Amino acid sequence: MLWTWGQIAEPQPDAWYEDTAKRVYRPEVYLQAARRLVAEGKAQHTDFPFETDGYRPPTADFIDGVRYDGRQPIPSSLRRRTISSRERGKESSRRTTY
Repeated sequence: MLWTWGQIAEPQPDAWYEDTAKRVYRPEVYLQAARRLVAEGKAQHTDFPFETDGYRPPTADFIDGVRYDGRQPIPSSLRRRTISSRERGKESSRRTTY
C-alpha cells in the first residue's frame, strides 16, 4: 500500500516490508538503554518488557475494529480491509488487491 501512496517507488513483496521494518525498528536499542537505567538505579526491571520480540500482541482495538498483527507484513493485513473511494461523484467500496 505504501507504494500507492507514493512513499516507495514500486510495489514490493511482503518479505521486503518485514526486512525493512527489522532494519529500522530496533527494540534491542531500547532494551539496552532500559538495562542501563536499571543498572544505574534510575528505573526498576519491572518497568520494561525485557522478554519481548518487539511486537505487541495482535489487537482489534482500532477505530475500524479490524484485527492487526504486527508480525504479518503490512500489505497482508491490508488485504482484509475494504477501502472506499470517490470517483467522479460516485462512491464505491472495493477489496484491496496486490
